[in-house]
Amino acid sequence: MKIYIALLLLSIFIVACATGQTTETNINLFTVENGIRIDYAAQTYAITKSVDGFYEVYNKNSEGIYLTYKDTTINQKDDSTTLNPTKVAYSKDGLLFEDSTEFQTYEKPGVLIPGSEQSPTYRKFILKSDGLTSSTSYNNGQTYEKDEEHRYSFPDNIEQSIGYYDVFNNGQGQIILMYIGNFMTSEESVHLAISEDNGENFVLISDNILEDKGLNDQGLNYRDPRITMLNDGTLKLYTMVPGKAGPPTPGKESRGYIYSHTSKDGGYTWTLDEGIRLQVGDFPYEVWSLNDPHVVQLENGQLRMYVTALIEDQGSDTGYKEVLISAISG
Repeated sequence: MKIYIALLLLSIFIVACATGQTTETNINLFTVENGIRIDYAAQTYAITKSVDGFYEVYNKNSEGIYLTYKDTTINQKDDSTTLNPTKVAYSKDGLLFEDSTEFQTYEKPGVLIPGSEQSPTYRKFILKSDGLTSSTSYNNGQTYEKDEEHRYSFPDNIEQSIGYYDVFNNGQGQIILMYIGNFMTSEESVHLAISEDNGENFVLISDNILEDKGLNDQGLNYRDPRITMLNDGTLKLYTMVPGKAGPPTPGKESRGYIYSHTSKDGGYTWTLDEGIRLQVGDFPYEVWSLNDPHVVQLENGQLRMYVTALIEDQGSDTGYKEVLISAISG
């Protein structure tokens, strides 16, 4: 199975690079949008504001959009398990972002607990090497209280090295936890756990849900998972695949292909979509890596992807910088 997946990904790379095109349907075909969304920025997460003025999980019916991000002009300690933004910027049209301000960890939006729509209850989840903890808000997200119990413990209670993760209300009564397990080892892979009791407890469904275990050493495993719900309830999972082992070498070798998977059963199973959503060769200028995609669906049904790109910067000591760019579905 490992060999099959590796050969499948390599064949997709070869075809896409040779033709520059895919045969995807419009919702899966992305075109790079002109310009830079936010300069000197990385690791974005798209959110909106509720009518009460609190940050919320992205809602296409809200006015405008906010991007949280890591400000790469400052020396910031990274948290390997999750996005660790320090700034947030607002845009009315999703393209021109202004009014960048400080963003605090406690401002991160919580997940709406299934069945609490009439009297909203929100829960924030934090995944670390010893498991999943949470804090809960019973006043529409205004304040949160830390919960005492762990919501999820790793199998056999063995601590794990954890990569990026995403927690998501699937709209069908369950909450999904998707995370990178065995981070930075040969066994690194995407794990799936699901809660069927409103986030009280999560149960491991699979430690290899995308069948990428054993591909990390070749740079062919899925990274930076982020889930998007479409208007019809279909779930899309967007990830980055490096394409080769090792980091990018600006000026010589690039890294970063954005893939997507689809789930029609609330996130219990995932199918790899044909083709590549976005790659460095799609840009009219040199891009040396792509990371951390976050895709949102707009009111008109189109999808917009925000993603970190490494590009040239003649004014810096290194000659390169990270920026946030975007692509739109056709």
